[in-house]
Amino acid sequence: MIDLVLGIIALSSLAMGWIRGLSPTVGALIGFALGLLISRGVLAGMKLAGANELLDVIGPTGAFAVPFVLGLIGAAIGASWGRALRDRIRSAAGRLVDAIGGAISGLVVFCLLVWVSAGWVRTTSLIEPNQWAADSVIVRALDGAAPVPSSQALGALGEALRFNGFPDVFSGQKEQIREVDAPNPEMVAVGKEAAQSVVKITAQAPACNSASEGTGWVYSDRYVATNAHVVAAAQQISVQVAGKGQALPAQVVGFNPTIDVAVLYVPSLQAPAMQRGEDLAVGADSVVVGFPEHGPYTISPSRVRERVIAEGKDIYGEKKAIRQVYSLRADVRPGNSGGPLIAADGRVSGMVFAKSQNDDATGYALTLKEIMPTLKAAEGTRGLVPTGKCTAKN
Repeated sequence: MIDLVLGIIALSSLAMGWIRGLSPTVGALIGFALGLLISRGVLAGMKLAGANELLDVIGPTGAFAVPFVLGLIGAAIGASWGRALRDRIRSAAGRLVDAIGGAISGLVVFCLLVWVSAGWVRTTSLIEPNQWAADSVIVRALDGAAPVPSSQALGALGEALRFNGFPDVFSGQKEQIREVDAPNPEMVAVGKEAAQSVVKITAQAPACNSASEGTGWVYSDRYVATNAHVVAAAQQISVQVAGKGQALPAQVVGFNPTIDVAVLYVPSLQAPAMQRGEDLAVGADSVVVGFPEHGPYTISPSRVRERVIAEGKDIYGEKKAIRQVYSLRADVRPGNSGGPLIAADGRVSGMVFAKSQNDDATGYALTLKEIMPTLKAAEGTRGLVPTGKCTAKN
């Protein structure tokens, strides 16, 4: 049904492009692009001027509005210039070429709008629209033709406009980064095997004027483990197995803001539970999997640097939190939060929750010793638990 509607809109875009002509459409596109470029300078200037508090207040939605508003202003100016140029075309052949070019450019604009709109939908926890986007052949074709899925592009923009979302691992304690060999690329195969037990999580927190995304893993029938900071203050949560297909509603049944652990109960989830493994030694092969920057299922081989006792802060940045964690040589990015740290035997040995603020090649995972008390306490329960207040990061 959604593809039928999109098909009708596509034909309308062709017709409107034919009528408008190439010059106004291209002018609008150029103006829109210039507006986006200007918006980058505006947002960067706000950050340099110390307006981070204002960016936090308006939230991701407001931050996204800045480039779109400036883009629309630029498009209006560009279209007016294009119309003036078209009025100068006198010959019939020139008018025909302009009309054909307008039809093609109209279709291109339609494709861009659908691509961006589908990406925005995927950054929300709106279940039905997410399902429409997942079912659409047209959306899948556009994502396949693009360098990256639109949700990943928008997710990267969103992360660029706010803090990294991770809790503070160290507070008053110096971070020590131990040198180890590069991760083993053969661990990619282990990550592939785990895909059907890993879920993409999208959470809406209206009170925080924000939406967050993260990763979770099935540890028991219909129970998913993730980070507390992923679902803090959330009122609507959905999960997608392997980041694809139907968005399933979820509810929080376990929440530990000090350690940064949460448990979701997903009534309609049908996915195999992951087995839990043993502690990992220094230098052990491992792999981090998840959905960084709202992108597709991503596999990042990792290697254990060491296991440490970290004195940091809770997810609100207020209370002291002492955690046993793995320091990893790994590519950990926003969106990996809550994903499993998988050992070479395919079993879970920890849960990703943060990255280094000083070294892009270092991430952190909670050990099983830290997360299992919360997971065991929530298993078998179905009653909702409070998800706390907005974090300093969302």
